[in-house]
Amino acid sequence: MQRRVIWIDYVCIDQENVAEKNTQVPLMSAIYANATSVLAIISLDNLSDNATDAIDWMKTADMEKGKWKEACRRVNCILSQISMRYERRLAVSLRNVVSFYVNFLFAEYWTRMWTFQEYQSSQGKPPICICGDVEFPAPDESAFGSVFVSVFRRFRKMSSKAEERGRRPQLRNHYKEIERLTIKFHNTLSKVNYMWVSDRQEFFVQDLLRQTSGRKCQNPKDKIYALYGLLPSLREAYPPDYNKSLSQVIFETAKYILNKEHGGLSMLDIFCLREDRLENISIPSWVPDLTATSLVSTGTLGRHSSRFGIAYKIRETVPGRYLEITEDHSVLCLSGRPIGKCRPVFQFASDVKSVLAQIMGVIQMHGYGCHVWNNVWEPENIPLRFVQGCCVFSNHDDAEFDRSTLGSLRTIFETLDMTHQDADTVLETFAEAGFEFLRDLVPRLYNIEVFTIHHMSSVSFGFSEQSVKKDDQVFVNVSQFNMPFVLRHGCGTDYNRGQVYHKLVGFAYVDGICPRTVESNPYLDYVCTVPHEELLLK
Repeated sequence: MQRRVIWIDYVCIDQENVAEKNTQVPLMSAIYANATSVLAIISLDNLSDNATDAIDWMKTADMEKGKWKEACRRVNCILSQISMRYERRLAVSLRNVVSFYVNFLFAEYWTRMWTFQEYQSSQGKPPICICGDVEFPAPDESAFGSVFVSVFRRFRKMSSKAEERGRRPQLRNHYKEIERLTIKFHNTLSKVNYMWVSDRQEFFVQDLLRQTSGRKCQNPKDKIYALYGLLPSLREAYPPDYNKSLSQVIFETAKYILNKEHGGLSMLDIFCLREDRLENISIPSWVPDLTATSLVSTGTLGRHSSRFGIAYKIRETVPGRYLEITEDHSVLCLSGRPIGKCRPVFQFASDVKSVLAQIMGVIQMHGYGCHVWNNVWEPENIPLRFVQGCCVFSNHDDAEFDRSTLGSLRTIFETLDMTHQDADTVLETFAEAGFEFLRDLVPRLYNIEVFTIHHMSSVSFGFSEQSVKKDDQVFVNVSQFNMPFVLRHGCGTDYNRGQVYHKLVGFAYVDGICPRTVESNPYLDYVCTVPHEELLLK
């Protein structure tokens, strides 16, 4: 028998035929898994020359460690003697390498949801990537990492030599361009998933959802269904059915994660909250949006607990009891420490000057509503703690703020003409005084809720991305989580337990207990004395 080779360009399904989609989607993975070869057309025809340089560098980066050290030694000897012409040629090669990889990672192929399954289902060997007339095996993470390290080391050597020998300005500018591209390459490397996983280990739903969160598809249900080829047990538990609502598909996937994967509840810490969580009664409020194209928020790529992690002192007192789930998975029975009810103070505006004016109002303790701060713990320190809280909330916790810095900021506010100057001029004034980070911080505060938290005689304040209403409750030590929860009670009653249900409003930064490294203070000491209680999250 003669073996036949069949070329399959695209696997196309009639998107208007629901029955066909339900039948064909489970079969797609079998096609790719049994293919002798999978080709990934990256469509970078204009970068084929750069691709050649890049592949050569990748091969060099894979050299044995001893050979690589010897090669570096010889290159360094040559670099001390080479001509300007040769140095420039080598710099051009470096630029081509970095430029290729940056554009390679930004190619449209990596943005599509369905290509992930194609790429990962290849039978025991990496797919072949094609860029123009150049083809090469799909790289894994180690190959990309090695290229980055080797290129950056070589670039640093050449750049320092150029400075020592006083090379021409155009060559130094050339190096600056390489540095810019290298930084962009490094940032991209950490944000996207384009790797071929050579080890066919068991895939986990949460892991794949995280890895593909930045990919896009026309039908949001395909954010889950497009992974079915790699998740056969999920596919068997809930076969693809495009007649189901998006909410039902998400809920079924969340139930599977809770039942089958260790630490499944951590999905609350990883994914965005659903926008309809408080209104849609067909799905519990705690179920996150597993189909969002971003994780957590636009402010950071980290987890909720990374942004709002509570002090270690509080976490030391978590009781041993964790999670119970009702049979229909609609209610989570948790334990937590209720630290107070919310009272909204104001919502940050959505323009630069207005947000700065609101910050100024708190710093200078003037304007409408300033009396609401009178009962907050240690009110004399509120301006400093408020600005520090803004920094932590907007992921600028590395900004050092002390009383001296606050004094400088207050002085600028007092002398600045906020009324007649435009936003760019205002931000430039702050930048010249050492507050450059405000350019990025201020937009991250747009529409953020500021509220006080009241528990008996103890009062603090907090920030949340979600719309907090009066009498919403803040809980800490909720199950395994290290961030404060904002819950809305009165959403029905469990008469068997004699308890009301809560819905998840969101998560919050709370002054005095966030971040996790906060020093001991009266409010933190008080929170540690608040007893735990059972709560039902629906």
